[in-house]
Amino acid sequence: MSKLKFSSAFFDDVDWTAVSIVSGIVIFGMVLRLCGVNYGLPYLYDFDERIFVDRAYYMLGNRDLNPNWFGAPASITIYLLCIAYGMIFAGGLVLGVFDNPGEFKDLYFSDPTAFYLSGRLISVFFGTLSIVAVYFIGKRLIDRRGGYIAAFATAVLPLTVAFSKVIRMDAPMVFFILVAFWFCLDILKTNSWRGYILSGAAIGLGISCKYPSVFFSPMVLLAALLYFWREKSSSLPSLLVKLAAAAVASIVACFLTAPFVFLDFQQTLQDVVFESRSEHLGATGGGLIPNLIWYFGTVLRSELGILGLLLACAAIVYALVRRRADLGLAAFAIAIFLLPLSALSLRWDRWLLPVFPFFALFLADAIAAISNAIAVRQSNRKLGTYLSLGLSALVLLAPFSTSLMESKASLGTETRTLATEWIAQEVPEGSRILVELRAPQLSLSTYDIFQVGEEGDLAEISPDAQDADRFIPQFRFIGSLEDADSIGEANIDYVITAGADSRYRKERESFEAAGKDTTELDRTIAVYDAIAEASEEVYRVAPEHGVNRGPEIAIYALK
Repeated sequence: MSKLKFSSAFFDDVDWTAVSIVSGIVIFGMVLRLCGVNYGLPYLYDFDERIFVDRAYYMLGNRDLNPNWFGAPASITIYLLCIAYGMIFAGGLVLGVFDNPGEFKDLYFSDPTAFYLSGRLISVFFGTLSIVAVYFIGKRLIDRRGGYIAAFATAVLPLTVAFSKVIRMDAPMVFFILVAFWFCLDILKTNSWRGYILSGAAIGLGISCKYPSVFFSPMVLLAALLYFWREKSSSLPSLLVKLAAAAVASIVACFLTAPFVFLDFQQTLQDVVFESRSEHLGATGGGLIPNLIWYFGTVLRSELGILGLLLACAAIVYALVRRRADLGLAAFAIAIFLLPLSALSLRWDRWLLPVFPFFALFLADAIAAISNAIAVRQSNRKLGTYLSLGLSALVLLAPFSTSLMESKASLGTETRTLATEWIAQEVPEGSRILVELRAPQLSLSTYDIFQVGEEGDLAEISPDAQDADRFIPQFRFIGSLEDADSIGEANIDYVITAGADSRYRKERESFEAAGKDTTELDRTIAVYDAIAEASEEVYRVAPEHGVNRGPEIAIYALK
């Protein structure tokens, strides 16, 4: 009877209005992430997704726990995929879909939709959990209304939505970083052992997803120092012991979820060295200051909008002026990640995913502060609520519209799929076709497919060397071809480009503006010019905003 009374009392204390609002925001964010989650399937248009899916599939097939690739390292993503595929196989056996592992393998190569869709749903799951985490952090740092605003911002920010519906390590990493920050707030408030151990463990899990999570490690140290500075009676040796415990928890969590990063360290070093290359088409950085300017002026402005970015930055400054230790810790989390990231040779918009939730928190703080100040002056509490809604709608309308249009585009027919359909109707069987990375995926039994090999030569694809009939272009762009004349010598009938020529031209402009040597880019662009001169463009399709996605595909018939 006492248990029933306790349960009743618990539910009586629940703020059902708050539960309803948060649930609505979370469900809305999840639906936005599910919209277009089957993008492109059964075609495989995201090169990175294949890295993780292939690793998980072959680990299961070989009964090997070692992914044998640690570029990210993405170990948590890969192991979760293994679990998902094992469940799919077991369910298929029970339901009679598969009778043996051979049929499961045939499905993987004939229609891999189930393998990719299940992996994307894992990302949706973590992306949705991050909305919940941001709400609770916002409620703790600001108030309940601030939690609503921060959660809604996280639910609709374009890149956050986009990378919560693809198979990558970003969505899990962001969630674990938010968990780590939550427990750093515990350290700041109570200096508890739980805060140190769980924040360290969460950072270790983040590192298992993506190495740059290690940049957030100083959050634990700063939280401890702020507590020590505030509580003069605190013991420094005790503080150091707790920091050591956090470090051990981080290493243990990382080892348990990515053991072969340590056990196969030579492969880890090899993969990390490859991933740390200094140049990449369209992603070559310009140094610390130019990269910072690009991240703020291009990525953050696009993600938050100009007004949203200004409000968030103003809230960061105001928090530091007020000497708010908890908000200062959030500002520090942004700085300790953004500064070393900007010092790297490459720059990607997706690299900022872990700091977007923190900017959402400061945006919420700014909106809540403005609304509350006006409401207090007018002695009208309801006015504060209305102002919060109005300001949030004004600031987040543009990011939400972008997310909505991109989700809508994910539902459309991809440019490569359209090109594949055109080729099936217009290009004769047996034609010799040269394709580049990101080009349409064609049947090896219908056409003779060529690509640029690793040495810059023309390489014909042997159907016998492929597990599937549909060939996925890989390796290099056509501009990497050492000798454009070899196209004619190989009697190529058609050349298919996937927008790389325009990317090379844009890269050349940035190199020229920075005073860098453009000799290699000039040679690459000359290959595309030679193809255009020696052929007739017979088909071109480009993505339409809000209609579909994909690269601009051009098909040339050799004269």
